[in-house]
Amino acid sequence: LVTVLYVLLNFVFLYTVPAQEMAGEVEVGFLAGSVIFGDAGGEVMSLFIALLLVSTVSALVYLGPRVTQAMGEDTHALRWLAVTNDRGIPVNSILFQLGLALLFIYTSTFDQVLVYAGFTLILSTMVTVAGVFVLRWRRPEIDRPYKTWGYPVTPLLFLAANAWILVYVFLDRPTESLIGLSIVAVGAALYVASQWGAPDEAPRSEPTA
Repeated sequence: LVTVLYVLLNFVFLYTVPAQEMAGEVEVGFLAGSVIFGDAGGEVMSLFIALLLVSTVSALVYLGPRVTQAMGEDTHALRWLAVTNDRGIPVNSILFQLGLALLFIYTSTFDQVLVYAGFTLILSTMVTVAGVFVLRWRRPEIDRPYKTWGYPVTPLLFLAANAWILVYVFLDRPTESLIGLSIVAVGAALYVASQWGAPDEAPRSEPTA
C-alpha cells in the first residue's frame, strides 16, 4: 500500500508539473500544489511536507544513534558510542549524530546533503542486501526464521534498480556522489583500523537472513 501511494504521488508530480520546471528544484510538492490548487494550495502542501519531515527527523533521531550504539557494542575502538545513561539512552551516539548533522548544515546546501546522503544510504542498503547472498553461501546452516520472499529474484531486482539509481545520480551529480563515496571510504578505513589490536569477542547474536 505504501509503495502504491508513493508511486501515485510521484505520478501526480510528473503529471502536473513539466519535467523541465522540476529540474534542480527541491520543493516539488510546492510546485505541484500550486498548479493544482493555486498559490494558497502550494503553501498548504509545503506545510504538510514540513510536518512529514518533522516526523522523519524524529524517527531518525531515535533510530540513528541506535545504529552507532550497536557499532560501538561490536567494535572495541568505537566502544564510547555504546555508552548509555541510567535510562538506557545512548547519549554519546546522539551527540555524535548531532555533530554530524550540524557539520552538514553549515558546510553544504540542503540539496547537496540530500544527494550525497541519499547516495551513501542507497550504497549501504545495496551492500546489506548483497550480504544476504554472501551469508547464505558462507553460513548455509544458520536457522532462518525469516525468509526472503522471491529469493533470489527479488533481492537481485532490488540491487539492479538501486545500481541504476546510483549510476544516474553519479552521472548527474558527480561532485556530491564522490563526497558520498568518500564518506563510505572513510568509514571503511576507520573500521579496518579499529580491527587492529582489538580483542577477540564473540558476536552478540547469530546473524539471520
